[in-house]
Amino acid sequence: MDLGETSLAQLLAANRNRKDSDGEIIEELGYYLGLWNGLEAGVGLMAKLGASHTDPGAMNHFVLELPPANEAPGLYRHETARAALDVITTSWAPDWATWSSSTLREAQGAPPRSPVLGWITFLSDRRRVDPDLSGVGVEKTHGGSLVTLPADVGASGASAMISIRKQVERSADLTPTP
Repeated sequence: MDLGETSLAQLLAANRNRKDSDGEIIEELGYYLGLWNGLEAGVGLMAKLGASHTDPGAMNHFVLELPPANEAPGLYRHETARAALDVITTSWAPDWATWSSSTLREAQGAPPRSPVLGWITFLSDRRRVDPDLSGVGVEKTHGGSLVTLPADVGASGASAMISIRKQVERSADLTPTP
């Protein structure tokens, strides 16, 4: 399937949120898009775009689901994650973005609408990150900072992730997105 500009616009238009009663478009909920590459080692993309900030239940987001690391190890290299986050943050200018696994996300117990940390996390300038954050890498980048966790954090278990999150919370703003 060709996903050129026209077909992407058609997909977005077809996936507008609508009222059950009369099918009228609910403007403040924006657009939803879900894509899958159809392969056994699948890659999926889900995005919610154009949601209004007046609806606290609606939040723009973008999720790229990758196959397990043992099925596609190249996708989990630091350089690959960094390149993907660079494209996402320069193209979309998000408040935050993370390259993480479900296990790392769940271990943090982050409140809804709050940044979660991953192997690499982008935090916008609004979130003021201390550049001297101990035990993690911090690099200033376009519109924010990249926080890089130790490579072995995933293998270290939930307690290591919780400890790192608490440390980052003391030096960066991880409050929920309004």
